[in-house]
Amino acid sequence: MKKFLTATTSLCAIACALGLGGATAFAKAEDVSSQGLDEYPVSFTETFLFNADKGAVTDYAVGKNADGGNSYAFLQGKVVYTYDGERLKDYTANVQEFIEHVYYYADGENSGFYYSTRENKVYSVDDIELDATEKEELPDFTDDTEKNLFIANGYTYTLADDLLSINKAFEDEVVLEGYKNLKKYGDTAYALKDNVLYSFNGSTPNAVQITYLNFDKAKEINVGDAIKALKTCDKEPAIVKFNAGDYYVTEINLKALKDGDTYFTLGASETMTYGKSFTAKTALLLCNTGKDGKIAIVAINGKTYMLNADNLTTVKMPLADKTGTVTAIESFIYASPFDSDATVITEIDSGAKLNILKEIKKADNPEIKYDFYLVEYGEDENKVTGYIPSGYVLNYTFNEAPPAESSDPDETYDDLVKPVVLVLIVLLLVFIAVGYLIYMGTSDKKKIKKEPKENTTEDDGKKE
Repeated sequence: MKKFLTATTSLCAIACALGLGGATAFAKAEDVSSQGLDEYPVSFTETFLFNADKGAVTDYAVGKNADGGNSYAFLQGKVVYTYDGERLKDYTANVQEFIEHVYYYADGENSGFYYSTRENKVYSVDDIELDATEKEELPDFTDDTEKNLFIANGYTYTLADDLLSINKAFEDEVVLEGYKNLKKYGDTAYALKDNVLYSFNGSTPNAVQITYLNFDKAKEINVGDAIKALKTCDKEPAIVKFNAGDYYVTEINLKALKDGDTYFTLGASETMTYGKSFTAKTALLLCNTGKDGKIAIVAINGKTYMLNADNLTTVKMPLADKTGTVTAIESFIYASPFDSDATVITEIDSGAKLNILKEIKKADNPEIKYDFYLVEYGEDENKVTGYIPSGYVLNYTFNEAPPAESSDPDETYDDLVKPVVLVLIVLLLVFIAVGYLIYMGTSDKKKIKKEPKENTTEDDGKKE
């Protein structure tokens, strides 16, 4: 597994440090409490220490990063650690052979760290987790190879067993115990002791201390009373300005926040450094939570973040004067001008009447996604105050009462006589016409029945 950790390095004299046990490949200088954190960390910086349970650091290499500073590679079992001046990474080799050495190869754009197996196969560290492809041409590692006797800056360094002897003309010899793997990079001597790499300033050893940013701490920040605070309406919403300084901001996913959660769910960007990977100037303050309210939760155009509240300055949010009664489309009222499940106060049905108190325009507040109204809904003890996107209200009401009927002052009874008489005359004529048709139809049938039958008897007798 590959881990990316932003880091910085310094060279200073420290005592030999052994790693702490645990599941990670390296130990942390400060473990996060199992109960989580009630404050947003002021610093995420920790010191990189090799975990002694993972075995000894058997090899290392020193190279150059893009800025001209030192970069390092360390070998511990089948894991190679690299540090390029900004990030600390660990790689687990995807090869069956035993890894024996790590190297730095200086070749312009192709410069980088390599490792070799006991079978003298050489691979790039960048490909370590892939189906590693052996390099057809072995780089020249002569500048990288372990040496037990050399001169650097006028000092002669000699390693025999675990005794390192340092000599210089007209100075007393210095003998140091417990060192191994003596190498020279540039004009500086290096050696390992108890899983710590040392560089030498003449006869003085200085531990190479690598510090990194452990952003995993952000995953251990307690939700606390944030769920309640996010649903508490402030009739005077606040905008906050980010102060200048070196601090961090963590993206969180409020959509995933639900009752019973212990920790916040981090967003895609996770934790960023203000002024570098995070450059926003202002945000909408949603709430303060944590110990003494020192955890601030803010929103910027639909995304939400948390940070240490001491790094913010509160300013007044521009509100526009607007009042009136409107009708809502089926939607929600929110505790802030930010629509999220985490900020919902209540659900409202279509046709609900709302009293507008203020308007919050996106044109004046780029931190919000769209225009909002500050509204009141309900009556007396059931009255709710909160925010609703302006797109969910209409300026007219549903199910209005029918208009009241009023008589025409010029209308008289005589005006109704003519149309009534006309209707009666038409109906009378219809009845007369129908009666006449019925009479004519029945009289024709009676005439047909009264006509005598033709006498044919006499004619029949004559024929006989």
